[in-house]
Amino acid sequence: MTRDEALAKAATQWWETASDHEIVRFQLYEPLLCMPFGRYHEAVEAVLGRPVFTHEFVKPEALRDELEGRREPLDPLDSLRQLVLEEKIVVIDPGADHPRSAPADEAGS
Repeated sequence: MTRDEALAKAATQWWETASDHEIVRFQLYEPLLCMPFGRYHEAVEAVLGRPVFTHEFVKPEALRDELEGRREPLDPLDSLRQLVLEEKIVVIDPGADHPRSAPADEAGS
């Protein structure tokens, strides 16, 4: 679909009469957004039956695989790992006992 075709489709406001399944079956396979993102997001959540985080839309192939039953949904942390290298993710357990950082004069600075 070209940009002009996507704009023309959006101008019809086709999503207003489409079911969640119809929206997802079309828009999840079309790289150009042809409707308001909020309505698309709502439809994906309804069809997949779970909260879908906005960063998951960066890799629509993962959502397609889930829709088509080729994979289970990822937990939120795993879905973030798809976007960045694992060594860049830092998880801090607020209930854990963390060592206090030494003041600059104690750290030798």
